[in-house]
Amino acid sequence: MGTCRFLLLGPPQIEIDKQVAPIKLRKAIALVAYLAVEQRTFSREYLATLLWPNLGQRRALANLRRTLTLLRGTLENGCIDTEGDQIQLNRTLVDIDIDEFHSLLSPQSSDTDLARLETASGLYRSSFLEGFALGNCLEFDEWQDAVRERLQLEFDALLATLTRGYLQMNRPKPALPFARRWLELDHSNEAAHRALMEIYVRISRADLARKQFESCTRVLAREGIEPEDLTRELNDAIVENRLTAAGPADDSVVRAEPTFKRERRVHPRRPRRRLVYFSAVALAVGAIVTVGTVGGFFGESDLMVTTLEVLLTGDELSGVHITFRNEGNGRRKAGYSVVFAADPVIGATRDFLVYSDEIRIRWYREMTVEIGGPTDIQEFVDRNDVRIPPGNYSCGVVIHPRASPPEHSEFNNFLASSDRFFYGGAAGVEFFEVEIGYSGQDPLDDDNPFKVFIGDRTQYRGPDDWGQFRVTRAGRYFFPLDDIPRRDNDGS
Repeated sequence: MGTCRFLLLGPPQIEIDKQVAPIKLRKAIALVAYLAVEQRTFSREYLATLLWPNLGQRRALANLRRTLTLLRGTLENGCIDTEGDQIQLNRTLVDIDIDEFHSLLSPQSSDTDLARLETASGLYRSSFLEGFALGNCLEFDEWQDAVRERLQLEFDALLATLTRGYLQMNRPKPALPFARRWLELDHSNEAAHRALMEIYVRISRADLARKQFESCTRVLAREGIEPEDLTRELNDAIVENRLTAAGPADDSVVRAEPTFKRERRVHPRRPRRRLVYFSAVALAVGAIVTVGTVGGFFGESDLMVTTLEVLLTGDELSGVHITFRNEGNGRRKAGYSVVFAADPVIGATRDFLVYSDEIRIRWYREMTVEIGGPTDIQEFVDRNDVRIPPGNYSCGVVIHPRASPPEHSEFNNFLASSDRFFYGGAAGVEFFEVEIGYSGQDPLDDDNPFKVFIGDRTQYRGPDDWGQFRVTRAGRYFFPLDDIPRRDNDGS
């Protein structure tokens, strides 16, 4: 029975006997995190709907069973209890960093124990489940946002206590890293700016204190607000040398700070320029693949696809992982589409929309969406009657809506994978299966393709009577009957 530890304050990580457990399935990590934070029992139906909201109940429950089987096989110590329809975390067998964090925050004596609080701050590596999101699970995403904000407020108060505690003990150097980290949580936090100004003066760096005030003023100006009187008075005292490393020259210089469990100030929104546009979105997958027309959306240039990973079992598609990043401009909600492009090119350029959904991602965050090849994609294809034959494909993803990036911009709204895979196609699609070999001397490529004509005429009469296809390499092909004209009356 190994010791199991869940690290959720930061990028999620599961450890067994101090070794990182090889769990890459994001829904498994999400299930573990949800059970760890909520600390109660849930029904199978509730968890299945939470994590697979777009699937029917039968398929969602089947996915939940597979996820539980994976966790049991990996964790090996029965830390997840399942009794009939009920599921919960056996907390006696699991250490959770959030529990330890809260335990260290609980008052254990009448005096402030700064060493204990320092230990608590070390557990907070970064925000809750940093860099993790499911994307297509709105209820889970909202829950994750709420937990992240609640824990960040607790960490904010912890850093304020550590900073002010060391200053009251006249130990400015130990206070400095906590004040800096406190300010990183919210650059418009004037209490943190004032703490840094006071620390710099106490370590005989009044020049840095004045620069800190200038930085504070610039940050607040971007939000359209002015520094508080308390901040201005502290800066005036520093400039006039009424506050030195030895302390203030008179009692009026430094007032008692307001409580560090402060209320958040509501900043006025800056106006944002939005453009309504109509455009045709293109996806480059070897050749240009037309995705379709996107119309009537508000476009912005800060949401981008950073990675696209195609997962294979042998040469067949088993899943797609897409990482999105929001480079700013607030919380964003946008749609995205996954497209398969035929490879090599068959006839005219062919592409198939095989999955679409919405994401919601906060500013300066990344999130990865996990799409199951044999489950999510197949359900979308069946539901929308996408007539995609089996064959070899490449994969691309496009965000829409979004304004076109300026020339030389580092931002982009599409990404294509170079990986090729076999996809079994949609149920009920009729096709010709043809194995084509080639032993000619000239290269078989886009400039020198092999042309295939399929039809029931004994004499070529033109494109209306035949299906025409181009092949640029030897291999197995599945030519869809939908692309072959059927004009005769005998059904042959």
